[in-house]
Amino acid sequence: MPKHPFLDPESFLDYGLKVKDYKPKAKPDGLPPNGGGKDPTPPDTSVVGTGSIRKNATGNFLFFDVPYQGRVIECIERPMNYIDSGNTKTQTAHLKWLADQKNNPEGFTLADSELEYQLCRMSFNLRADGTCGALANEYITTIRELYNNWIVTADHIQYGSGLEAVVTNKGSIASKPKSGVIIPTYNGDHVVLSDERPETELDTIKPVDQKTNTFLKQYLGVGSEHAGKIFPYCATRKGTNLRETQLWAPNEQDRARFPERVGGLGFYGRFSINANVYIIRRALVVAVRAKKSP
Repeated sequence: MPKHPFLDPESFLDYGLKVKDYKPKAKPDGLPPNGGGKDPTPPDTSVVGTGSIRKNATGNFLFFDVPYQGRVIECIERPMNYIDSGNTKTQTAHLKWLADQKNNPEGFTLADSELEYQLCRMSFNLRADGTCGALANEYITTIRELYNNWIVTADHIQYGSGLEAVVTNKGSIASKPKSGVIIPTYNGDHVVLSDERPETELDTIKPVDQKTNTFLKQYLGVGSEHAGKIFPYCATRKGTNLRETQLWAPNEQDRARFPERVGGLGFYGRFSINANVYIIRRALVVAVRAKKSP
């Protein structure tokens, strides 16, 4: 079986992408942007566009009324770059780095797999929308490049006895642990959700068993049955084809040996939704924050 990147630390690469720091405009009186530490200039809160997807003055995407864990989040802000200048870290190290206000003064955090999927799902569904379709397509184009590498999510997965697990969002987005999640086992540790295919066959996805459907609904939330077409659409193409999409989970023996895992998403010749990642493995991070509508 070919090596999987989450199980092969040599496959991780630091692409050196830089974080685009936001620098507020200088004050009219010539003082530095933060007024020399006094009377800080408030950030520009102007918003570009209308509808469910917009952009703010810093170039970050804003998603409005995002479904998440049975409720609706008013606004999710998504910077379109890797956090910490594209450095690879474990989930724990990323969270520690983000918790330091010197590194992260704006309070961004990791997104879990459900939130990542919902942002992709909204963009996919709105890509032909007359109001925000252009921004939806711009988001998809950008996220394709970010998903062209492995990213670690905020999902912490604690496997228990049998097939049950508890999935906890370790980021700061308000959430509740998903307990009693049944994560199936698969021959070869994965199941194919959709094959490589031309984009004209976008809607052709493989039928999966009921246990897999139930898990995807718990793990990805609303619209999870379309993950086999939405995630590959939001990933880079293989030539002109949509990539094969897989769901990875550890077998029962591996769960017993290493019951603590993290969730990951991304590209390794195919697109993978991964609940099989060792906590010591390093990957990149893209972040989010929840906020009030501007």
